[in-house]
Amino acid sequence: MAVAIKGTRLVYFPVPKVACSSIKTAIFEHNVPGRSDMLNYSAETGQGKHIHHIYPTKRLMLRGLPDRLRYSVGWKWFAVVRDPLARFVSGYRNRILHHRDLETAPIPEGLPQEPDINCFAMELARYCRANVSLNHHFVPMVTYLGKRPERFERIFDISQMAQLRDYIAEHGADLSFDRKQVGGPSISVDELDDRSRAALREVYAEDYAIWGRFFGGQAD
Repeated sequence: MAVAIKGTRLVYFPVPKVACSSIKTAIFEHNVPGRSDMLNYSAETGQGKHIHHIYPTKRLMLRGLPDRLRYSVGWKWFAVVRDPLARFVSGYRNRILHHRDLETAPIPEGLPQEPDINCFAMELARYCRANVSLNHHFVPMVTYLGKRPERFERIFDISQMAQLRDYIAEHGADLSFDRKQVGGPSISVDELDDRSRAALREVYAEDYAIWGRFFGGQAD
């Protein structure tokens, strides 16, 4: 769902593995001050409420989109994007190695339950078909943002969080972003081999074609 910032005409469209936990939490703390007790999710028990229960990340539907109807006239849309290879590596580190999503998921026949990063990259589609959570985190960004950047007033790269904070402040809301979902060992894009990079670039071809000019903060 799109998340409106109280007291402004700004509305944020989140994308998994692109600082969305941090941004949603900051918006929640602004929108509902003094109610951080509501965010009481326990990873050990699976009980309680997580920020994504309050502000779920949903796919952008081009037809009959409630968010588009609700936040049309007078609203300023913004989003944060990330180079797809870096986003994939972040997802592998956090979802596979830290949260260990594959431990309790059905595994496609012939695939390892603990794939290394290159195996996971090459077999991404098969793993995602077997696991709803993985599919949610690894589908292309166009799933959540669509294919028309002109709908948005501003697009920020994940490296531009300071600029995003200033932009929101200019519109009347003072937010503070703390990094969330940082669990997992340190892994870089350099660990992807050439075959994996080529396969991922094909998976995320539309992201590169449509949103690529914003990666690294090249465009405002």
